[in-house]
Amino acid sequence: MTTSTTNTASNEAFNLADALWTAMQSGLAPWQKTWKGGSAPGRPANITTGKTYRSGNSLYLMAVAMAYGWSGKWISFVESTKLGGNLKGQKSSKIEVPLIKKEVDAKTGADKEVLRGFRTASVFNIDQVQGVEFADATPKNLIESVDSMERILSRLQEQGLTYVEPSHNGGCWYLPEEDKIGMPRREAFGDTYEFYSALCREMAHATMREGRVERDKVSYAYEAMRAEIAATLLCCTLNLPRTQAQVDNHAAFLLAWLEEFSDQKNILLKCASEAQAIHDYLMALSE
Repeated sequence: MTTSTTNTASNEAFNLADALWTAMQSGLAPWQKTWKGGSAPGRPANITTGKTYRSGNSLYLMAVAMAYGWSGKWISFVESTKLGGNLKGQKSSKIEVPLIKKEVDAKTGADKEVLRGFRTASVFNIDQVQGVEFADATPKNLIESVDSMERILSRLQEQGLTYVEPSHNGGCWYLPEEDKIGMPRREAFGDTYEFYSALCREMAHATMREGRVERDKVSYAYEAMRAEIAATLLCCTLNLPRTQAQVDNHAAFLLAWLEEFSDQKNILLKCASEAQAIHDYLMALSE
């Protein structure tokens, strides 16, 4: 894997915030394929380790894969070479990898992890590799995905969440003061998966409750972006495809909220990082 190192999150050679922002501005929704048939490609992951890419890297690689109609699986140059792959003439995609150092806390004496910066890594999609036949992972069955969603909702209810369907006003919402989610009747949605993708967003909001994924209450706009990106990641992990209408509106939705902030590119990246923690919490409830 080709890498370069920087002491800050900004990098002259590659800046993830810039890359993700460019994808958003281009009108691409980097979390949903645009072709018909088959299953959603799911979260970007390394083909050899099975490890999924996280936060901004995940959204960015989704955008790249969607633009070229590629698989959701990625590989480094070294990994490809070991398998006998040929990448001649292929252009890599860049990601940012955090540099974590373990230190001893001066006050508590406990070990802690400290972010020291980022390094840039180059990865390739497996569709770019010549000379290797990859056995791609079988996509999750969509019925299993719905079961996972219901399991997450059930676990939240066990924690005290109240779920109301249909909601009194026919809308989708989460009331923090009551720890309550309201959803329209599922029959009102275009299809089953449109309903569950909307429910994803409200469950993401519900994680703000004390004891779940507590976070700073920055603003309504910031929380809306945070929950939407978390829901997006959850839909991709569970292979719950979004409708074309949602795809068309998603980038505009995020960009509208971003107008409230001056440093829009880095706010988007920060939001994606915090949304990853929400995603991880909800996915743990699905097990």
